[in-house]
Amino acid sequence: SYIYNQSIKKHLENGVTILSPETTFIEPEVIIGRDVILEPLVSLRGNTVLAEGTHVSSFAYLNSYRSSIKEIISPYFKNS
Repeated sequence: SYIYNQSIKKHLENGVTILSPETTFIEPEVIIGRDVILEPLVSLRGNTVLAEGTHVSSFAYLNSYRSSIKEIISPYFKNS
């Protein structure tokens, strides 16, 4: 939808690397730090906050998750 496309665009403009924007879902309230990498098929929901340098692997589903600086999140990780 338009809202989620705007969210993707905002993060791309702020220096987030999104390897597959068309398969990435980011809710508007999600906060993403600098130098974060999002692999394909990632879903970020709720009050998720990704700290600087976090790497989110494919198929991860994060709901109101708070990462550490430079954390590597495993493929298929789901916190809720």
